[in-house]
Amino acid sequence: MVHTTSHSPVMLKPKSPKTPPTKAKKAKDVAKHWSQTVNECIVSAGPDGLLNLVLKGGADNGQFCYIGEVKHDKINYHSGKLHQDEIILEVQGQKVAGYTQRDLQAWVKQVSHNGAPVMFKTVHAGLLPKDLRQYLSTRFQKGSVDHDLQQTIRDNLYLRTVPCTTRVPRPGEINGVDYTFLSMEDFLALEKSGTLLESGIYDGNHYGTPKPPKEPTLPPFRRTNSASMLLPGPHPSSEGKRRRNRSNVETTSVPKAFNDVEQPTTPGTRKRQLERSKSDQDLGSKDMGPMPPNWEVAYTEEGNPYYIDHNTETTHWLDPRLSEKKKQSPLECDEDDRRNKVEKVEKDQQPLKPTMPELPFGWEKVEDPHYGCYYI
Repeated sequence: MVHTTSHSPVMLKPKSPKTPPTKAKKAKDVAKHWSQTVNECIVSAGPDGLLNLVLKGGADNGQFCYIGEVKHDKINYHSGKLHQDEIILEVQGQKVAGYTQRDLQAWVKQVSHNGAPVMFKTVHAGLLPKDLRQYLSTRFQKGSVDHDLQQTIRDNLYLRTVPCTTRVPRPGEINGVDYTFLSMEDFLALEKSGTLLESGIYDGNHYGTPKPPKEPTLPPFRRTNSASMLLPGPHPSSEGKRRRNRSNVETTSVPKAFNDVEQPTTPGTRKRQLERSKSDQDLGSKDMGPMPPNWEVAYTEEGNPYYIDHNTETTHWLDPRLSEKKKQSPLECDEDDRRNKVEKVEKDQQPLKPTMPELPFGWEKVEDPHYGCYYI
């Protein structure tokens, strides 16, 4: 006899829904804007007098300047690190986006002369495209950091290249100086070849900005009668070019790095300077009081002090407190000091022959019979 057993249906208990977390999970992969991740690094030349940095890219290659292969054991770091393929935004306070590779190398060589510490501001690879054409073709809100960076690139480009257009020259404009005037066929061929970093149409005419030449055919900067003013343009009559560049003085005035103190010129002088002990420097620093706001003193591996200005993000050999030390008046001095001061005043009142300041390292004065005096 077969017994059958009837089973009552099994009721499955439904799973209770998960309790939502009390706090929202943080997004791990939220991308930061490049301006929030700017890397600051201070380096100086080694015993061989070289920074041992490989600089690549440049506007002449249609790219931002960027760091090439990095050998950390060859680089004399003071703070931070540099990494391969990082985009270079500033060197010693100078905005270099839009520089040619040659110009960047010349600037780095100048500010690192005699082992001076140099501050680099870079952005990690991938946060900014290397391609200038791609970046310049992107629309950004006016006043944003990206819009400002685009303007920096354009300002630096206008100092190194001559824009081209299909429109007819206006009275007084010189072909190859104010613009390069092209036929529509030639312009389109230039655009197709990838030579133009920017191009567009305005009032029915085509305009474009070519890549700067790798080797400038004429001096990129021209000094006017005012010693503090540099104007772009290879020709004195390139007024149109100067009008296009809204900030020519700012972008062409070379920052004076370490210009307040003479740089040592001989190995022996530099060696004696580097051998000054840190304790002696600290003792002298205490006598001069606290550092100005946003200034910091740091030391090289050899114990040589240098000073970081966080206001302008530049480094200096000269202690900023020296310029703030108040000089004594004659009434605050003893008899001998007063006599010396009076003699000095009388000597200072004698007419002096005007002297030209020494040119920055790497610059040269050229007297041209056609273009006049300019500096390269």
